[in-house]
Amino acid sequence: IPLLRRDRPEADTLVTALAQLHTHTTTPVDWQTYLTNTGAQQVNLPTYAFQHQRYWLESAHTATDATGLGLTDTGHPLLGGTATLAGSDETLFTSRISLHTHPWLTDHAVLGHVLFPGTGFVELAARAGQELGIGQVEDLTLAAPLVLPEQGGVQLQVRVAAPDGAGRHTIDIHSRPDNDSDTSWTLHASGILAALDASAAVFTDLVTWPPPGASEVKLAGVYERLAEQEYGYGPAFQGLRRVWKGANTGEFFAEVALGDELRAESADFTLHPALLDASLHALLPGVADPAGQAGFPFVWSGVNVYAVGASMVRVRLTQTGPESVALDLADGTGAPVARVDALALRPLSKDALRSAGSATRDGLYRVEWKPLTVPAASSGTSGESYTDLRTVAAGSVDVPQVLLLPLLSEARDDVAGAVHEVTAEVLGLVQ
Repeated sequence: IPLLRRDRPEADTLVTALAQLHTHTTTPVDWQTYLTNTGAQQVNLPTYAFQHQRYWLESAHTATDATGLGLTDTGHPLLGGTATLAGSDETLFTSRISLHTHPWLTDHAVLGHVLFPGTGFVELAARAGQELGIGQVEDLTLAAPLVLPEQGGVQLQVRVAAPDGAGRHTIDIHSRPDNDSDTSWTLHASGILAALDASAAVFTDLVTWPPPGASEVKLAGVYERLAEQEYGYGPAFQGLRRVWKGANTGEFFAEVALGDELRAESADFTLHPALLDASLHALLPGVADPAGQAGFPFVWSGVNVYAVGASMVRVRLTQTGPESVALDLADGTGAPVARVDALALRPLSKDALRSAGSATRDGLYRVEWKPLTVPAASSGTSGESYTDLRTVAAGSVDVPQVLLLPLLSEARDDVAGAVHEVTAEVLGLVQ
């Protein structure tokens, strides 16, 4: 291989000649003739293959999609893959959720914890039934809250049993923390799936909108007021658009819609959890009624979904008892979307959430304040201060074993920028 210095004038001549040879002839080249007086030198090639170093991450050639893992992909954002267990008619759906993979869940914070919404369990059950051709969630009882960890995620399993003599299937939903096979599975919900109830005559009252005789409730600042009661609903769950008190006692109407970020993905859901959750917000204290109902979903009965993928609904809430309500949901024309025959509510305590949250944390770790013992300063340095670390580094003073460096920063909204500045300052001082 001839090597030429590019700045030599002979190089251009040789390059031109080589280009002409390459274009016009296929005969062997007499390199000795062409290289005469060019300054080219022969060099030995390495005896090993050329080494290539790649500067980007290599993707592992392993099967990570549901199909590659031997499952059937449901195409659902929460339900993941499914498999029918060998030797039985039992079906298992498995998935993983986290605040990283499903960031909209961050906007459902209750009593200081990010909580998987109760409407999310309804969605899991309804979609599992839909996959198996079973249209109704006849009953779903929530046994324990699912607190989502700040880091990592949780594994989900939705198990649907074989049908009984009446064609009904039992269903249960479990979770456990990521990469923790020693932790037992937690049961969050259990119930029964049955055939769809095709009756939708109740929706005739939602065609005329707003409902006759209803009085509208002002919603200005409603989510700020709820935040003061520790209902930390972020933008994804702030779906209330309008609310009315019905002419009948205990009857409320609401107009609910998903925000722009979630509207595009609503088609992937049977009934988006954020949409159904916001449909219940009219019941909360200080929204349509100063007293309201501070309970959380406990038992869902007779959940029928007639139209999937809704991003906006008209809602009628009818109180059927001190702690129970029925829901009718329709689209913008009044056509049926979903019906909940009864939803029982109950209070949820901070202790219950704290206990549930501990299941997603490593039990070997805990937060603890540990006192720091400061070595006694040597005589002559105790209490001394320096205006510039360069004075100490130059050796013009006796260097103490311990230096206390105050880092003072004014409060500002740009927290990330302040952290970067202080970090850079400390790095410079250490260097």
